[in-house]
This record gives sequence, C-alpha cells and structure tokens, in this order.
Amino acid sequence: LLVVYALVTSMRAVQWGDEIMWRYYQVQHHPDSPISNYELARIYALMLEATEFTGDRQVLYDGAREHFLKANRLQGGAVEALVSLVLLDSTYGKKTEVDLLQELYNKLATASPGATGMMAIRAMLSCHSQGTCKVEQSIISNTISSLMDNTALAGRGAATLMYAISEYLRVHMHDYTQARTAVERSIRLDPD
Repeated sequence: LLVVYALVTSMRAVQWGDEIMWRYYQVQHHPDSPISNYELARIYALMLEATEFTGDRQVLYDGAREHFLKANRLQGGAVEALVSLVLLDSTYGKKTEVDLLQELYNKLATASPGATGMMAIRAMLSCHSQGTCKVEQSIISNTISSLMDNTALAGRGAATLMYAISEYLRVHMHDYTQARTAVERSIRLDPD
C-alpha cells in the first residue's frame, strides 16, 4: 500500500507541477465544470501571447475559443468567459459573433458580473485604453452602456468597476457628463 500511495502521490505531483497539464486534466475529469473550462481557455490564451511559443498558434486559438464558449454555456449569468472571448477575438483580428455580443450586453444590463467578470471588464477597458488590444469602440461603448443601466450592481467590486468606467470615459472618451455619472454611482455603491 505504501508503494501504491507513493506512486499515486508522485503522479499527482507531476500533474500539479505542470499548470497546463493540470488544467487539461481538470477538464478531462470535470468536462461540465465552467471554472475548469474557463481556466484551460485562459491558459491557451496566455500561451498564445508567449513569444517563445513555436507551435501552431491556430490550435491554441481554437482551443481557447472552444473552452471560453463552453464555459459561457455552463456559467449561466457569468460574463467573464464572454469578455475573455471578445478580448481573444479582437487580439487576433477576428469578429465575435453578434449573438454572443448581444448575450454579453444583456447579461451586463441585468445581472451582477461577479468578481471575476468585473476584473475581466476592467482588463478590457485597460487594454483598450493602453492600445494593447483592438476591441472595437462600439463593443466598449455597449458594454459601458449596459453596465450603466444595470440596477443589480452592488458593493465594493461594483463601485471599483464604476470608477474604472468613469476614468475610461473621462480620459479616453472625454465624455465628462457620463464620467461624472459613473463616479457618482461608484460613490453611491460604496460610500466608504
């Protein structure tokens, strides 16, 4: 038994030591897990960004896209997979399907995006403002508009997101009226 346990532990340590293989095994063992699919898609997307990667980038792009789409189907109201898909598509010069964009806007207008979703939205605003991704301005504008209409937003995370939106509107869009509305909403969401 000691040898068997040692062997199983050794195999598990090898799996956990390689993040790519770990994420892959997680999806293999839990194919209906939105988190496992999302994390594997993120790994593929990060590998695409690695300049030292010499393999077939199309395979990574296809894998990332497939798992972002699957994570979205499994997530229900969460938005991080859709936002990540938009970032992936725009970075590689692809167009995200209109029905997926509409689904994103609908979710952003009616439900709280959650902590991971809010981080993904802030990342999208940041990369767009820094010029490191090529998300279309209409997608950014519709995302902001949907979030500004969302009455389900609450708490510190939502306040931080509204502040990021305010900064984006002020600095990059020069829309001072909307920027003020967003920062006032941020203060209402978290007065501290």
